Amino acid sequence: MGESFVYDKGRSEMFNECVKELFAGWRGQITIKPETEKGGTIGSTSQIHHRQRSGYTLLIQEDKLEQGSGGDAYLQASRGYQLLIASYKEDSAAEDKTSTFLAMGAPMFIICVIGPMLVVAGAFYDGNACVIEPLGSPSWMLEDATGCLQSSLALALNALDAGLRELQSFQATVDEPQVIRHQPGVHRVYRSFQSLGDNLYDSSTILSQARPLSLSTRHPYFASQIAETKPVLLKMVAGAYGECVHQTLAESGYAPTLYGFYKEENLPTLYVFKYLKGGWMTLFDFKARAADVSLKTYLSDIRSALDTILDCLEHEKLVHGDMRTNNIMIQVGEGGEPVTSPTNKTKIALKVVDFDWAGKAGYVRYPPCRNNEIEDVKWPAAIGEPIKVGHDRQVVDSWWGAFVTNSKEIESIP
Repeated sequence: MGESFVYDKGRSEMFNECVKELFAGWRGQITIKPETEKGGTIGSTSQIHHRQRSGYTLLIQEDKLEQGSGGDAYLQASRGYQLLIASYKEDSAAEDKTSTFLAMGAPMFIICVIGPMLVVAGAFYDGNACVIEPLGSPSWMLEDATGCLQSSLALALNALDAGLRELQSFQATVDEPQVIRHQPGVHRVYRSFQSLGDNLYDSSTILSQARPLSLSTRHPYFASQIAETKPVLLKMVAGAYGECVHQTLAESGYAPTLYGFYKEENLPTLYVFKYLKGGWMTLFDFKARAADVSLKTYLSDIRSALDTILDCLEHEKLVHGDMRTNNIMIQVGEGGEPVTSPTNKTKIALKVVDFDWAGKAGYVRYPPCRNNEIEDVKWPAAIGEPIKVGHDRQVVDSWWGAFVTNSKEIESIP
């Protein structure tokens, strides 16, 4: 595939010849032109392959002569998927099978041949939007003396072949009467999780009920356990996470209960913890709503609760690393006033969240993604330096002055 081609068609023909065993028995290009509300068309797909034994698309392919020629292959293939879903939605009113296929998520693969580079992506429809993501790093369809490029490409194509076979079996169930057990959007690779301590839960039930917490939130997912109707939050973390810090604070009531986790190599780690609802908000939002309560009345108790949490961290030689107001939750009542803590250790109920930087003092470091331009926050050390005992208190001290000064003094709500 490193040869020079004059047109996209030449590269497409060469690629199709090389992978003809993989795509044996497929139909070729089709054109989809969904109608707009005004009766016009909104475009067409490029090349869409079908398996003959299935009436639904398994894979969309977009080929480009070289990178940068003829537009963006990934975006065009993604657009092709959107158009195809639009056409299926038009058919779903008349075809029960098509309606079922959409309810199952209409999963497909997308491959982009961009010069000598191959990109494999996955796509599904969650009932509201088309979700399309690359499934790995691009593979180079070139030879090298060590065979590394060939091996990497072979692994990618083998995985694609296995995925297509599984997808074909999955799509075959459209003909069977069934109840949709898995809502599109659930990360099916996470079928269970390891419980911590006495937190024994039917993890498969939790994961089967997972749904996005909000459209604007990419990583946390909300789930509800049917058996005990206890809401939990699922968070997928691709990097480090201060599990020991989270659990230590949770045991003292200063963080949401950590129920368990799922870890597997080359996958984001899934953490399952209590979902805070019933008046919980960040200190940042609480301050913004200071017009609804006499914040000055509670400043002393809020600071006392913060110091108690900081004392707990310092005693255990643990650090959070990012003790800003947006990572500290406070519970408020219907009138907007803070709720008294049920633990009696602090008068105000506070909980710390987001432990991505947390860990043992001196072992974890400030990450490169840290924002040094945040107003009213002074970081104790530079990016890349260790987070030490006392740093969390220094961060709280740095924004506390502005938090107090900017607080509005108004009448208490009766």
